[in-house]
Amino acid sequence: MRKAAAALTTLLLIAPALLSAGPVTLEESWSKSAWGSVEALAWSPDGEGLAAGTGTGSLFLFGGSGSGLWTRGLGSTVTSVAWIDSLIVASTSSGLVRAYSRSGEWAWSLQLPAPVSDLAAGPGTIAAAAGSELVILDSSGNVVGRVGLNGTVSHVALVGNGSVASVGSDVLLVGDNVSRIAKLDSPVTCLSVSRSGLLAAGSTAGMVAVVREEDVLLLKLSSGAIEDLGWGPTDLLAVGSEDGVVRVVTPSGEEVWSDSIGSAVTEVEWAPDGSLLAVGGLGGELVVVTPTGAEVLSATLGEAVGSLAWSPDSSALAVGTWSVRVLVKVNPTVSISEVRVSRYGSNVTVGISVSPSLPEPVRVRVSLLEGGEELASVDAALSGTGGSLAIPLNAPLRPGHHILTLRASVGGEEVASQVVEAEVLPPPPESASLSVLGFGSDSLSVRAELAPAPDPRWPLPAELVVTESGRVLLEERWNISSGISERNVQLELEPGVHELSIELVYDGEALADAEARVWVYSATLDVNSSTGPGKVTLTGVVGLDPPPSPHLPVEAQVQVSELGETLTTIPITITGRIEPFRAELGLEKGTHRLTVTLIVAGSPAASRELVVEVPGSTVGAVMKVLLAALAGTGLAAFALRSRASRIEELKVRALEVALDRGGRVTPAELASALGISPRLAKKVLEALKDEGALRRCEI
Repeated sequence: MRKAAAALTTLLLIAPALLSAGPVTLEESWSKSAWGSVEALAWSPDGEGLAAGTGTGSLFLFGGSGSGLWTRGLGSTVTSVAWIDSLIVASTSSGLVRAYSRSGEWAWSLQLPAPVSDLAAGPGTIAAAAGSELVILDSSGNVVGRVGLNGTVSHVALVGNGSVASVGSDVLLVGDNVSRIAKLDSPVTCLSVSRSGLLAAGSTAGMVAVVREEDVLLLKLSSGAIEDLGWGPTDLLAVGSEDGVVRVVTPSGEEVWSDSIGSAVTEVEWAPDGSLLAVGGLGGELVVVTPTGAEVLSATLGEAVGSLAWSPDSSALAVGTWSVRVLVKVNPTVSISEVRVSRYGSNVTVGISVSPSLPEPVRVRVSLLEGGEELASVDAALSGTGGSLAIPLNAPLRPGHHILTLRASVGGEEVASQVVEAEVLPPPPESASLSVLGFGSDSLSVRAELAPAPDPRWPLPAELVVTESGRVLLEERWNISSGISERNVQLELEPGVHELSIELVYDGEALADAEARVWVYSATLDVNSSTGPGKVTLTGVVGLDPPPSPHLPVEAQVQVSELGETLTTIPITITGRIEPFRAELGLEKGTHRLTVTLIVAGSPAASRELVVEVPGSTVGAVMKVLLAALAGTGLAAFALRSRASRIEELKVRALEVALDRGGRVTPAELASALGISPRLAKKVLEALKDEGALRRCEI
């Protein structure tokens, strides 16, 4: 029961059109959509009709060749379908039991008071499990018996002159009297009666009861629920459980074989002649084996298998998922076993399998299609058990996602098909180069040049890899959509000299590489100050570790600011471990808080805060006069100017503006009046307000 494996690098198996494997093979004869999950299937006694009931309340009748004969709506989920004489009888979850003729005419209908969970049909008799009742009908729909049971009837089967029903964990024999013939450890999940009268029942806790006349054998076969079981014509019992295991045991409980299908078993069904056992799974698995467990077919249908039914002559298997498929026995069979699409879409290879072995060569044509259009084809002679064929492509497949169909035909008749999903990558460039444009303390700028340039519709999904001494520092996806592309990446490097290797990698191969020596500096800044009337002199040194090479000096700046405004900027060239600097500033008397910042490669590297006291200047006296004027009751216009300090001058001019406006001014008004930025105007007004010079300014 091993599933067929497909060794596809970039492909996903969607659904095989032809199902085949092993010495006995099955081929899909036809498939029809059912507009919902197929919950019940039943072949007509002559095998010429197939009835199917769905979870959406539809009842279909198909001809033996797959032709849709008719469809009827029953209003709610079809729970069971059976044939009695020439009538099709269906039950629903709403309690409806209805019969149709083969031509689709309504024969009779019965509405029961509870959902019908199961139907069992025999010659001229139908038993329906409806709520807590077991209702017996004749072929005309007349109720000929009605037995109330103590609990909900979950399953029913006909045996001899009576019925077997399950209620909870009890298995009851219902005839003239009701008697319990077996009790399981948990609620009953399934029932089956053999041709020889053997009874089997499965439970939710993995127990199976085998009843022969008055003897009851209890078997613990699984840790999960028994999902389905069925007797074969030779009294072998197939048991499928929730854990995905299928077991075949004898009536005495002896295991013949067991295997797993990969997901919970939903259905088991013996062919009437006992030659094959079909197993369906919740994950869409369909497996067909011989009574000894030899695998005949293994396929994944993509949807849970909800029902299985063999034709009366065992020549065809009906499978219900969200469609109805009918598989028929054929010999020999050709199938597509494997498809490979190259990563760049330049070629496609197809594996063709033949089972059983061909006695003489056969000409086969294999076509590759997409969206119904044939892209390429190849003709070849198959012999033995098949082989591999290469399909030449006039032009490579475009990059991107593809859903491809492979079809194999012999003598113009399709014998196999396969649908595959493939992701095709853009082809690598013929040439590529990588260069380093620059670097900062925490970033690296690179340029890639590709020829020919990638198609912008399908960018090249490359990777940029940065390493140092074999250690990977960065791996970053880079979708390149043009012939020349630049990129900045962030790196976290310790201070020092770093020897970096940069690679552009695509599809596991390096397209281009570059080397870069990067200096990451640890900066120091020492500052001293001396003051005189109206001025400050700053002296200090800056340092970088590691020290720059004399041949590769570092251009930097020392910036002095106050209140966020730059007072002066001193360019400096650092050629060794330390470099001195000097700056002179004209400042008004008073306390000044200065910020001295070292800027390297456009970014602050170190800074210091200084508080200096500047001796008196003429501007101080003027400020006293203004303060005295504002402290009085009258307001006058003062025309004062001072150029010793820009900030102090702005304070004086701000007071003039305030006096002109009656002692009230906003930052926007001050900025407009003095031709300065709103930000600087706000700082000047804040300073004046802190000093008590203005009380009515609006900041």
